[in-house]
Amino acid sequence: MKVAAIILGCACFSLLLFGCQGNAPEVGDQIRVDDRKWELVWSDEFNGEEVNLNHWNIADGPDGLNNDVNYNTPENIYLEDGFLVLRQQRENKAGFEYTTGKVNSQNHFTFLYGRIEVRAMPPKGKGLHTAYWLIQEGCSGWAGGDNSNCIWPPEIDIAEILGQDTQVFHTTYHAGTSVAKRGKGQLNYSIEDLSEDFHIYAVEWEPQEIRWYFDGELVFTANDMFVKDVHLPFGITLDTVVGGNWPQAPDEHTILPAYNRIDYVRVYQDVENPNPATPELTATPQPE
Repeated sequence: MKVAAIILGCACFSLLLFGCQGNAPEVGDQIRVDDRKWELVWSDEFNGEEVNLNHWNIADGPDGLNNDVNYNTPENIYLEDGFLVLRQQRENKAGFEYTTGKVNSQNHFTFLYGRIEVRAMPPKGKGLHTAYWLIQEGCSGWAGGDNSNCIWPPEIDIAEILGQDTQVFHTTYHAGTSVAKRGKGQLNYSIEDLSEDFHIYAVEWEPQEIRWYFDGELVFTANDMFVKDVHLPFGITLDTVVGGNWPQAPDEHTILPAYNRIDYVRVYQDVENPNPATPELTATPQPE
């Protein structure tokens, strides 16, 4: 069951030792969130002229995951004014009516436990499904990628936003087995339209607990028995898909092209416990 929470939005938060408008941080820099120190171990500030292919894979092909109706093309992925831009268009491609852009860090960067922040501004419009999410090595997130070693779940969704309801974001994790897939999430409401400004979506992932933050405010905590099953190194995926089971198809009010803009992605390790031990796994019960 999903629970609603009212979240006061703000573009930056004072807990960071470097602010949103300051200089880009460097690996080794530290921040403090609540009573915990985190050290930066990886980031992409998107300040170059081209997407860093040492960080990201560029999707080229259909998604084929949830009956999405888009085709991913490299032309919809570019840097502009210090942002990574993922564009959605009405464009015929290989039998698909829409094209979009998707990147992930598989085979370039994965991590097991830590804190990840994504500062981003998702697009608005029915049929657009934006997600900033984590999935294990070997799962590309699109049909044309390398899914040869993909086992699902687990998965952590840092934030998911539907374009028809951009005052809401979803925070979820999935665990279990192919026999009993378990997920837990929360529906969060912002007093702002998330498509009109940048916000920081963050997850702190530990062996026994996962915490979600919005602009520095804790909004959801998961610490049930299935969290310990989320124990594999994860890569980062950034995307906006078009259509599919959840967002449904765009309508006449959906303005395209639309743009998912990402300011930065930053990953941190806990200064006091940079390599926490993986817990003993609990056998997933059979579904009722």
